[in-house]
Amino acid sequence: MSSGTTGSRFEQEEAFWPTVHQVLSWGELKLRLRVGEGRLDRPVRVAMTTELVDNTPFLRGGELLLTTGTAWRRTEDAAAFVRGASRTGAAAIGFGTGPWSEAVPDALLAAARRASMPVLEVPRSTPFVAVTERVGTEQAERRAHHTERAMVGALMDHVRRGQADPVVLEDHAPFLYSRHDSGTTLLAAVCHADGGVFPEPARGRILIGHRERRVLVVGEEPAVRWYVRSRAIPLYGWGEAATGRDLRRILGESWSAFDVALQRGRPASTRDLASIGGLVARLTSEQLAPFADHVLEPIRRYDAIHGTDLLTTVEAFVRVRGSLAETSRELYLHVNTVRKRMARLAAVLGLDPLDPEGYLVLHLAIHSAGSDVGHD
Repeated sequence: MSSGTTGSRFEQEEAFWPTVHQVLSWGELKLRLRVGEGRLDRPVRVAMTTELVDNTPFLRGGELLLTTGTAWRRTEDAAAFVRGASRTGAAAIGFGTGPWSEAVPDALLAAARRASMPVLEVPRSTPFVAVTERVGTEQAERRAHHTERAMVGALMDHVRRGQADPVVLEDHAPFLYSRHDSGTTLLAAVCHADGGVFPEPARGRILIGHRERRVLVVGEEPAVRWYVRSRAIPLYGWGEAATGRDLRRILGESWSAFDVALQRGRPASTRDLASIGGLVARLTSEQLAPFADHVLEPIRRYDAIHGTDLLTTVEAFVRVRGSLAETSRELYLHVNTVRKRMARLAAVLGLDPLDPEGYLVLHLAIHSAGSDVGHD
């Protein structure tokens, strides 16, 4: 790919490009893979016809080069064609068979195999224009699909924030709105990272929206569970099943649960929100700032001046859920030494770590700093 501005634009557009594997899957084109099985994940930016031997001045990367090889006068021409395609980042080569060549030339296959360049056999019954049109149509449909999901995602986001009534989703998913009225069917929601993937249509009644590099999915519970399983989504936030009257709540819970999932490195659900980690995930940086400024910073200053390890002690204390005995074992200290450090912390901070409120403040402070402690 080209560098600079063009490269950045390509990166943004690449989500709309089908892969070589997907192009091969379009049965109506009757394409057949001859070599390059290991490079089928390459994205196809455009399908273009060429009969030149050297195409490098006209290529920018991501091309599916369609040729009949009629300009190749020597065996070396096929190898030169492949070298130029590989050097400029072409996605694949499509060779059209017919009266001019009943089979894909061995010289082309050999050169492509050396360059790990996929070669597709295009039968005589498939005109090149059918391939170029199909690639262009696929990209247009993906852009329209993306625009639609972005619009739906914005509406879902307004609903979860309480800025809009679920009725705004009626045109996109009438079943959600009707259930919102009757409350007879359980709905669920899931939130996960937007990987730029355009999956096949979902099974069952669900609505999918994209927002802030996330995917929000809401629908009938079995359909949402199938969505997660069928796509093998490793990290997601799950909004517990509820009736349509709770649509705003389950959308918000799935979003917040995904924040927790990102912190823990594993899926999270509504139940995980009822935890310190779940609480911290829903607090803004402005809300968390006082814990860093007025709890952790005084401890750091005291340690720096006196050469103590109060912060290490606090981290261990929170990690073992406020147990003095467990803290002493983790730090290889006598329990009385830990008690003395707790008393010193109380003097520094003006709160007692052994008091439930004091422990909660320390717990929030440690979590706000992203320390490696338990989140339960």
